[in-house]
Amino acid sequence: MRNSLIIRLAVLLALFGSAAFGQGSKRLTSNEWVTLSKVTYKASKDAYGDINVPVFSADVKAMSGKVVTLPGYIIPLDGIEGAFKADHFVLSSLPVEACFFCGVGGPETVAEVQMKSPVEYTKKPVRLKGKLTLNADDPYRMIYILEDAEFVGTAQ
Repeated sequence: MRNSLIIRLAVLLALFGSAAFGQGSKRLTSNEWVTLSKVTYKASKDAYGDINVPVFSADVKAMSGKVVTLPGYIIPLDGIEGAFKADHFVLSSLPVEACFFCGVGGPETVAEVQMKSPVEYTKKPVRLKGKLTLNADDPYRMIYILEDAEFVGTAQ
């Protein structure tokens, strides 16, 4: 019985592990994403219950209001993958199948993006440049917001 359970767990880990990290999927790192990872959270409450409020490090605060270039994967907010152009979406340092919304990364691994002009969806990693805004007040938005963003090219 115990061996059967261990085998089942091993099979599940193999299946989900390959789905999340297989086929060459990788986290995109850059100096900017490394710096943006320097955030902690404090417990708080709002009208709807408990929330975690970001506490940005001095390094992250120094990036606020500056133009930064972030590599990442486009995560659509609206529309169907592969069939849209959007000017508002989420950029993830992790591939879609392993992003924050799938429970792998934290909120510091994604940025809400507002483009100057719409960009076509792609599963390939991209590079975007825009003004970084920090958000510790609105729990319904991402903690990082890239405003007036422009498509720079594909990421490696």
